[in-house]
Amino acid sequence: TNLVNIDRIISQLYYYVGEYESSLQYGILAKAFEENNKFRTEAQYETILYVLSLCSQQLNQFEDALDYYYLNKKAIADDNYDVFELLQQFDSPNSFIEILRFAEIHFAKWKAQNSPEDLNNTILLLKQAEKNMNSQLTTIDENALLRFFNYQNSIYEQLSTAYRDKYNLNKTKRYNQEVVENLSKKKNLILQREISMKVDG
Repeated sequence: TNLVNIDRIISQLYYYVGEYESSLQYGILAKAFEENNKFRTEAQYETILYVLSLCSQQLNQFEDALDYYYLNKKAIADDNYDVFELLQQFDSPNSFIEILRFAEIHFAKWKAQNSPEDLNNTILLLKQAEKNMNSQLTTIDENALLRFFNYQNSIYEQLSTAYRDKYNLNKTKRYNQEVVENLSKKKNLILQREISMKVDG
């Protein structure tokens, strides 16, 4: 219980300062250490995989980014990154966080490689994340809504950006309307948060 995974700490520090290759190198060592440590804690192992996914994304190694995060969160033992497969596995109301992360990876890949398929996948995943999140929001009290603010804000901001890129590809009016709609949702969300905070003093 006194074992300390120094490589994990070094990996995180390198990530914080933007040294992604070094972070990835030490993260891989940290991952191997945890996999051979019978006293390992799952929380630390998940943190390592999450940082490895983030580093891989920053280095445009998108399959690795999906692989590390999928290894962390996958529901079944199958290395399948098909978007429809992901949507089937992560279909519970509280899985919007995982779907949002997958969308971030696909959006980064679209930006780096100009691949329309990844842009479409981004929108598909974000719409599902919004749906899952909204289904959960109906079951919680008003004060708890504020805890979801950052996730809601991220979804609407990314959707508006993705639809803007979609509009720039083909100039379809519907996508321009989607940009306006999601920006409006974001604006209303910010207004709602400010009102709630003032009511709470």
